[in-house]
Amino acid sequence: MPRTQALSFAIRTRRCPPTARVGGRAPPQSGRPLATSARNYASSSTPRARNGMNQSTGSLLTPKPSLLQNAILRRHLSHLSSSSRPQASFLYHNLYKDRSLPAVLARFVKQRYMTTARRKKWKDTLRWQLRFHSYFWPMAGLLYLMYIGYWQIEREHQNPTPVEWSFWARWEGRMAKGILKRIDRRGWGSMYEWGVAGTYLEKLLARLEDPKRDGKGLSEQQDGDGTLMVDGVGKLGYDISAKSQRWRQGYWEALMGLAKVAEHMDGLCKRKGESLTGKMFKWENIPGPQNPRPVPAAWDKDGAHLNVPGVTEVEAAMEEPEHYYLRILTSKGFNNRQRLDAALAYADWCDFKGLKDTSAHVYDWALDIAAGGLPEGADHVVDIQTGVINTGKEQYVSENLLKATTALGVWHARHGEVKEALPIFLSVLKARKALPAAPPHMQLKGSGSKNKAMTAAERERQTGSGIAMDLGGKFVDFFKEADKALLPTSGDEQPFHSLKEACEEVGIMTYIGEILFATSDNEREKGLSWTRDSVEAAEAVLWFMDEQNVGLEQEGRQRCKECLETGLSNWQQMARQMTKLAKKREDDAKQSKGWLSLGLGTGSAIDKAIAEVKKWEEEEVQIELRKQRTASLVDTLKPNGNPFGMNTNFGI
Repeated sequence: MPRTQALSFAIRTRRCPPTARVGGRAPPQSGRPLATSARNYASSSTPRARNGMNQSTGSLLTPKPSLLQNAILRRHLSHLSSSSRPQASFLYHNLYKDRSLPAVLARFVKQRYMTTARRKKWKDTLRWQLRFHSYFWPMAGLLYLMYIGYWQIEREHQNPTPVEWSFWARWEGRMAKGILKRIDRRGWGSMYEWGVAGTYLEKLLARLEDPKRDGKGLSEQQDGDGTLMVDGVGKLGYDISAKSQRWRQGYWEALMGLAKVAEHMDGLCKRKGESLTGKMFKWENIPGPQNPRPVPAAWDKDGAHLNVPGVTEVEAAMEEPEHYYLRILTSKGFNNRQRLDAALAYADWCDFKGLKDTSAHVYDWALDIAAGGLPEGADHVVDIQTGVINTGKEQYVSENLLKATTALGVWHARHGEVKEALPIFLSVLKARKALPAAPPHMQLKGSGSKNKAMTAAERERQTGSGIAMDLGGKFVDFFKEADKALLPTSGDEQPFHSLKEACEEVGIMTYIGEILFATSDNEREKGLSWTRDSVEAAEAVLWFMDEQNVGLEQEGRQRCKECLETGLSNWQQMARQMTKLAKKREDDAKQSKGWLSLGLGTGSAIDKAIAEVKKWEEEEVQIELRKQRTASLVDTLKPNGNPFGMNTNFGI
C-alpha cells in the first residue's frame, strides 16, 4: 500500500462512524491517547463476519491496521503532540530533526548571530573598538604621566632635594618632606601619616647609605683596630666629608625626619615584617611572660583588636629616637648648625621622657658644640658651667651660641630653676641688642608705603608685552631646577640685627617677664612691665612687617605672632592677679583698726588701696583694647598653649 494511502487509512480509523452504535448509544469515549485506543481496538476479540458486519449488532466494523500503518500513525501522532506547527516539507528542514539541547543551542547561535550582516557588524564593531582603545589608553597614560610630572615639579619647588640624588631618592625625599610639612602646618598628624612618612624616609635612608646606589663615597669611621665603637652608642655614624653640602643637608633632613617619626612611634610595636602603615599595638597589649594580663587593645573597625599577636610575633615599630640623633652627632661631615639642632632636639626628647640628668648632659654637649665654632681668639665668651655670656664679649657671639644659651635658659625655667635661667636670659638679651645692623643689600625690600618707587624693569612689566614676557618667564622657571643656592649657613657667624632677631628679643623679654612675676612678690610689677614692653615690641615689629609685606614664614613673622599672643595672655593674667591682690589689700585696710586700735591711718590706706584697684582695672581695659587692635595680627595663628614651653602658674 502506498504511504499516502496508508496514512489516510490510519487517520480514518481514528474516527468512529455515527452509525456504529451499540444498542442505539454511542460507544464510550476513553481518556487514553488515540494511538493506545486504536491499538486496543485492533487487538480486541470481537467476532467479525466475513462481510465486515457484526453478527450480533449488524454494525459496520473497521478492519485491523497493519504494522506499517501503526508505525506511520505513531510517528505522525508524536509530531502532532510535540508541536502544533504544520510539518510540511518546505517548512521543516532536515536540520531540525535533531532536537537534543546542544543541537538546539547550536542552531540558535547560528541563527541568531552568525548571519552575514551580523558577521560584518561584529567585524566593524571590533575594528572600531580596537582603534578606540589603541588611542584612548595610551593618551590616558600619557596624561596621567604628565599630571604626575607636574605634581612632582611643583613639589620639588616646595621641597627641594639634592640634584646628586637618584630619581627614586628624590621622589621619596619630596614625598616625606611634604607629609611632614603638612603635619607641622596643621599641628597634628594621624598615625597613618606618620607611618607613611616613616616608610618613605626609611627607604630614602637605605638608598643614601647603600654604596651601590646613592651612598658612593661613604665610609665608616675607623681606627687602627677597625670600626670605631662607643659604649652605649654602638657604631659611630658615617664619614660623609666626601659628599657635597647639598647631599649632606638632605641626609641630615632624612635623619631628623626619622627621629621625629620615631618620637611619635615610641612605645608601639608591629607584627614582624609589616610596614609602618599597618596596625600598631602598644607593648602593654601584647601577652607574654612579662605581661600575663595584657591591657585590651583599642577598638579597630577591621577587627584587628580581636587578633592581638604574641610577644614572639612582634617587634618594635622603629628604632629609638636617640639612635638617629646620635647618628648625626657622631657622624663626620655635618656642620655645627646641624649637630647643634640634633643635640637640642635630643635633649628636649630626654627631658620629655623624664631623664633630667641625661638632658642636662646633652645641653652641656650642645653648648660645647656652639662654643667650639667661635673664631680663634674669642676666649671666655660664655661660661660653660652656667651658660651666661660674659660681659664685654658680645661682639664674638654667634648664632649657634645664642640658640644654645637660650635653649638652656628655657630648660632651667621649665624646671623651676629661675635663679639659673634669669641671668642667662639677661645676658642673651644684652648680646642681641649689641648685634650690628644688617647691610643694605640684606635689608627687606617690600612694596609698602616706604617703597613706592618703581624701577624701570617694574614699569616695563606693567605693559602688555611686559606681562606676556613675565608669564613666559614664569612658565620657563617652573620647569627649571629649583634654586637651592641659599643653603643654611653653619651658624658660626655673628648674626645681624634684623627683624628676625627683633622677634627673638621679644621672646626673651617674655621669658624674663614671666620669671620675675612668678618668682618674687616684690618684682611682680616689674615682671608685668617686662611683659607689657614685649607686647608693644611684638606689635611694632608685626605692623612694620605688614607694611613691608613680609610673608608668614619669612623673617620670624610666625615667631612674632606667637610672642604677641602669649604676651597678651600673660599680661591679662598678671593684671587680673594684681587686681585681686589690690582688692584684698583694700578689704584688709577696711578691716584694720589703725594705729593703737584708734583707726589712725586707715583712711589713707583705704584710699591708696582703692586707687590701686582702679589702676589695675584700667589696665585690664587697656589690655582688652589692645587685643581688639591686634586681632588682625594674631587671628591667622592659633598656637596650642604656651609656645615657649613655660607652664607658669600665677596663682597664689
